[in-house]
This record gives sequence, structure tokens and C-alpha cells, in this order.
Amino acid sequence: MKKFFATTALLALSAWSATPEAMQAQAPTQSAQVNSEADGLILIDLVVMNEGKTLEQRQIIYETAILPIAERYSVERVGSYNITEYLGGKADDAIKLNLWSLPNAETMQQLGEDLDYQVLEAKRNALHDFSQLTLYTASSVQDSIDTNADLFLVDLVVMNDGYGLEERNEYEAAILPIAEKNGLQRTHFYEALNYINGAVEDAIKLNLWALPVADAMEQLVEVPEYQAFIPRRDEIHDFESLTLYLAEPVNQKSRSSQLIECDRAFLT
Repeated sequence: MKKFFATTALLALSAWSATPEAMQAQAPTQSAQVNSEADGLILIDLVVMNEGKTLEQRQIIYETAILPIAERYSVERVGSYNITEYLGGKADDAIKLNLWSLPNAETMQQLGEDLDYQVLEAKRNALHDFSQLTLYTASSVQDSIDTNADLFLVDLVVMNDGYGLEERNEYEAAILPIAEKNGLQRTHFYEALNYINGAVEDAIKLNLWALPVADAMEQLVEVPEYQAFIPRRDEIHDFESLTLYLAEPVNQKSRSSQLIECDRAFLT
């Protein structure tokens, strides 16, 4: 397991370098259904920038450079969301959520040793706030339900002591029909395997919910059927750490299109 942490650290697609504290982190509780070999690994990458650095700078300086290097090792960005509003929890300055598909841990060591990647490390470190930037490896349980939604709730789940995936899954099974009836759709969910770095230390799950309107959650809370589950919700969840955002999906353009846009940005 230590080797896995080290090789994932070398990836640092978002900007992380291994620390002794992160190497000693314990894996969150997992359900029996997790099968990382069958489903592949997902890197949950919650991006936080250093003060004064912007998402546009990250795109131009870092992302367009790291994507072709990652492709050499079959590492693929499978989801990207610009965070538009912080709703609660930790990592309140996060600006983006990236989801990366990792074929296996061995490829991460190869990527970390890539000379082109190593050239980017100084730029990476200058851009990112390592104290807040949050990384997890996760198993993809429900990768996607087709949707044309323009807005998502990012739901990084943290439980109170004594509660875990079993209680969270029971809660979700109860509220899902109510949420769907009111226009909310859970489109993705991933079960956390290992915490690597950052502000949100004890997450067990990441959910993405497609929202019909920005205040859909506020409307849901007013529904009597949902209100019946609020006491149980409050009992099992750690709302100081459970982290929520509104986010918009980023159109996944081709690398050539991204490079053209970057060239234009430099010229204007």
C-alpha cells in the first residue's frame, strides 16, 4: 500500500507531492461491492489555487501541458467541473473538480519519472495551494447516467464517528426517490479508497447530482417527505467536514482546440 501511495504521489496531476502525514493516512471504510481491479481507479482531484492564481492561468500553464503527458500512460480525464459556489464544509476556495481514470498504480510511477512531467513541477508548485487541494483514489461504482444538465451538486460525503458507507447507502436509498421526484438526479458516485492529501480528510464517497435549478436543494429540504429523514441525516453526517459545491461541467474539447485557445489567450 505504501508503494501505491508513492506512485500516486508522483502522478500529481493536480499538484501534490507526497508528505509523511499523507503516506500514513488510513483508508476510509469500504463496502463489499468495491472492486478496483474490475472498475479501475479514479483520482478525485479537488483543485485549490495559491492566492492570486486563476483557473485561466492553470489551464494555460499547466493543464494543456499535463494532458498529453498523461495520455502516454493511459491516464484520462473523464470528468471536469468548474466550481461556481461553495456551499459548506472544507476547501472553501476550491475552483475545479477533475476526475481522472487510472489504469493501475504502476503507470503512475512511470508518469512520475517522465522527464516532460518533471519539467512542470516548479510551475505546478507555484500555482497550487497544497494545504487545501484534496486528492482521493476511489472506485467507480456508478460512473455516469446520461444527462444534459448544466449544473451539478458536488457532494463529498463525510460521516460522524461510528457511521460509514452502510448507513450512508441506506440514507441515499431512502431519499433518492424523493430527490428524483423533485428533479434531482444522482448521475455519478464513487466510493473513496484512500485519502492522499488536502482539507477534506475523511470523505467516504463523492456524489454528483444533476440539478434542474440552482436552489433545487433548498426546495427539496422544504418537501415534507424529505423532512421526515432530516433527524437521521443530521445524526449520521459530519456537517463540519461534509463538503458541498455547485459546479458546471466543462466541455471536454480536443487537445488541439485547447492549444488553439491557449495561443489566443497569449496573444490577447
